[in-house]
Amino acid sequence: MRKTELNRIEKRILASLTAKPKTLWELFIQLNSGELETANALKTLREKNLIEINEKKQTASASSAEIKIKNNENIPSYVQPIAKADSKIYKTLLKKYSAHVKGFDPAITKFQQARIHPEEAIALVQLMEQKGDIQGNDIFILGDDDLISVLIAMRGLSKKIVVLEIDEAVIAKINEIAEKETLAIETLQYDVRKPLPEKYLRQFDTFRTDPPTSELAQKLFLSRCFSTMRGKGCAGYVGVSRQEESPEKQAKIQRTILEAGFVLTDMREQFTTYPETDTSLGEYTQMPFIKILGFTPGLPKIGKDNWWFADLWRVEAISEPNPPITGEVNAGRELYADEESLVVPEN
Repeated sequence: MRKTELNRIEKRILASLTAKPKTLWELFIQLNSGELETANALKTLREKNLIEINEKKQTASASSAEIKIKNNENIPSYVQPIAKADSKIYKTLLKKYSAHVKGFDPAITKFQQARIHPEEAIALVQLMEQKGDIQGNDIFILGDDDLISVLIAMRGLSKKIVVLEIDEAVIAKINEIAEKETLAIETLQYDVRKPLPEKYLRQFDTFRTDPPTSELAQKLFLSRCFSTMRGKGCAGYVGVSRQEESPEKQAKIQRTILEAGFVLTDMREQFTTYPETDTSLGEYTQMPFIKILGFTPGLPKIGKDNWWFADLWRVEAISEPNPPITGEVNAGRELYADEESLVVPEN
């Protein structure tokens, strides 16, 4: 029997009800969703014969209608109770993921990349699941030094995962893990300055990217991701670092998001941490912000002084995506650094 097509809010409601029946008010609390979209989704789910209402549930203080699953046969298999970050599911994923990424470090200085903590990678994927952004969706990832594609694939709720990445070492690692774990992940070596291959345009539901901190990089990476989204309701996850992205620059990024037909729905401060690596004192003294100090601060302690953070922004399409950049961009160092980039060495 053909499974019913569902939008994001319908998936989230069914996932919640799969765990246990709920009142309307309990759904509002769990979903943090709009009244209108929730009401419309519940109406649609009733019309699709997927939920039913028990209007006789009694509580200690009042009588309240209980909403529950009616027809499991037509509900897609990816609709499951939302797994929490500390659940057995994610604890198992963390163990497997940590084993795979141990000792793997992408080209930090060449492409301004660095892996986040495994626990934070888990938190990201769990948040995507909580928001209904991976269940039954096609996922596009632009730059994947954190190997988030591996975690999403291992969770087993998405349809298709495509990774475009410039670093051959990252692609090789993803392919290696995918082969070992029998994961369906498509990879392509790609330079973001080039136009996207046409086969990826308007083909995806969710994106993830963590661009370099320059204004140009944010605009370009977001443009490429926006170009892959199917339309209204699609969502994306973007890394933004306050260390090198001032409020003024963040305002420009937000303007790009709005003008492209997206809205900023979530801002999670210091969501990810970039672990300090065995950087030599000589490398630190070449960083522009150290030169401004006028003194040598010494080296941060590995495993303790993890001083570089990134916020996580979630964006959602409210209209047909309108990316500001679609063609080729001629850029060199300015793609990775601008006047606020005080970590990337000047040479």
